[in-house]
Amino acid sequence: MNKINIFQLLDQLIHDLSEHEFKAVEFPNITGVFIAINRARLPVLLITSNDAGIPLQLKTDMLSLLLHTKGTVYSHGKLLETKKFHMLQCESSDTATVESFLILVQAFVSKLSYNNCSNNDLIEFFQTLVRLFKVSPVPDLSRERQGLWGELFLLLWVGDIKHWTKFWHSDFTLKFDFASNNKRIEVKTSMGERIHYFSHDQLFSNDKEIAIASIMLSKDDAGKSLRELINEVRTAIADEPDLIIKLENAIRKAGMQDLSEIGPRFDYTEASRHIAWFWSDFVPRFSQAEPPGVSNTHYRVNLATVEQVNDDELRKWLNTW
Repeated sequence: MNKINIFQLLDQLIHDLSEHEFKAVEFPNITGVFIAINRARLPVLLITSNDAGIPLQLKTDMLSLLLHTKGTVYSHGKLLETKKFHMLQCESSDTATVESFLILVQAFVSKLSYNNCSNNDLIEFFQTLVRLFKVSPVPDLSRERQGLWGELFLLLWVGDIKHWTKFWHSDFTLKFDFASNNKRIEVKTSMGERIHYFSHDQLFSNDKEIAIASIMLSKDDAGKSLRELINEVRTAIADEPDLIIKLENAIRKAGMQDLSEIGPRFDYTEASRHIAWFWSDFVPRFSQAEPPGVSNTHYRVNLATVEQVNDDELRKWLNTW
């Protein structure tokens, strides 16, 4: 199926000044699924209801979901449908919220040609959006944005963004940035010296292979912005709802949902040139688990003299993911 561009579809509706209940455009190659705007000029996903289910309404300040609800749909001023629909509606006119809504709907709809959309699918998607829109920025935005720049840089550096985003953490309180079976990658960024902060659990494990990706950053007004990295990764995973949700969650924690926020700029070429990888076993640390009664041990570690993983060994290991 061709990639859907929900923003191009919506552009067809924006300049229609008629006062119909729903002005809509049907998604290409997906019968009965529409992107629409309502009388309040807010975006709505409409999916034709093909059964006689009981109407249901779920609502928050940001979103609403109505199942098996009668509606009238117009396109270019002509009546298209008068029947029951499932209606997922953005209730906020905030530009950043509307864009997030549309991006997530685009990813959700991209799967509808392969799978039937059940009531449970829509309710689950609605609940996912509700949880996502509750995510708030962390107190230390500068640190969070620098860390996110490093993680998105790594996704672009390793290549096959969609594949690697599957291993990217969805819960940002987890110990590692990437995880698969017994393999872990922790991404660290620094400016000036290759000195990073670690928890003991990020460096010591009896049953996990842990690699540290150390990225040296240099601020540069002509460098690549966090916004540019977000857009590149977002484009690569646009048809994968689960992956887009991971990214949108990270965007919100970093306070980057406002489209006018560019974020930090770092020299992308220098970061590519000076990225270094290390096995945790060779990083200075205590060589045993924390003893009973001891927890939350942290280190400040200088990796400048630690042996790096060579390119062949690294690529072989990355290819096992």
